[in-house]
Amino acid sequence: MVAVTVVPTGATSLSTVILLSGPAFLVFSLARTMKGPGRDTADVDALDPAMSSLGPSLTRGLIENANQVRAQCLSSEHGLPQTRSALILPGGGPGSRNPASGGRAAVVSAGMGANPSNSTTSSVAADHPGIVSLFGVLAYGEISAFYRLVEDARLSPSLEGRIALASMAAAEMNHFEALEIALRERGRDVLSVTEPFAGALDAYHASTTPSTWMEVLVKTYVGDGLAADFYLEIAHSLPDDVSATVREVLAETGHSEFVVQEVRARVTSSQQDKDRLMLWGRRLLGEAITQAQFVLAQREELTDLVMTASGDFNGIVALFDRMQERHAERMTVLGLV
Repeated sequence: MVAVTVVPTGATSLSTVILLSGPAFLVFSLARTMKGPGRDTADVDALDPAMSSLGPSLTRGLIENANQVRAQCLSSEHGLPQTRSALILPGGGPGSRNPASGGRAAVVSAGMGANPSNSTTSSVAADHPGIVSLFGVLAYGEISAFYRLVEDARLSPSLEGRIALASMAAAEMNHFEALEIALRERGRDVLSVTEPFAGALDAYHASTTPSTWMEVLVKTYVGDGLAADFYLEIAHSLPDDVSATVREVLAETGHSEFVVQEVRARVTSSQQDKDRLMLWGRRLLGEAITQAQFVLAQREELTDLVMTASGDFNGIVALFDRMQERHAERMTVLGLV
């Protein structure tokens, strides 16, 4: 089950939604009210009055809450808490009163029992501004992955491993060039479009720098898979040419079998390495959550695209639930259970 909590405060139009579904957690900072084209579902209509005026104090509270939950993810044996949860902060915007003084907060619960296919999904317009931002974040992800793989190859104890990572790096560079072409066709320069995402993605890689060869392989397989799952989940709602580009640059690089064999062999022979890599996998999950949180908080048009592609809040919740399931499946494939 999921609790979605929206509490108005301050005098700005920043709307923030917390989604907490078992181990799936994400903070969306939506820099506009939720009422608008493509958002006329009952769920959104019900939330609109409460989402008209969220301010900086709430934003700070949400960020603090996100970091607390992320810390739990890193320390918990099973990842994020398996609870139905909602954050309620003091209200202060129009139409609300402080709960502590007998007022109310806007709390909306969304069930996870529904089939994701039943969610209302709106097609993304070909000229949606979020498409350029989507290409931008993907492009920076590809070029940073290229440099990361080249650097991480030095940790390989064998020539085979170094060659495998070099091949992956070459594939990432090809993907970057495909995105550069796609942006050029839209009249945009790849450098100016990718630069806004450098901070968040660099912070993710800085906080998840592998110290061993096994950590390199797990990050390549699990960490990169989380990002790919997210973007592929919304690809079906994108215009055909955009969807084709997204699928192309997120295609499997063909070395997953090598990674799986290496990791499974190690964790089968060493319980200590297995325990350490299980913690590493949870750390990758927690840091990926933080990365997504800040990227979406900074880019209104990208958040709008995700909302439009998902259809409604239930669609977003279902999306992240499926991502968590695939993350667990990857950990299982690696023998990290």
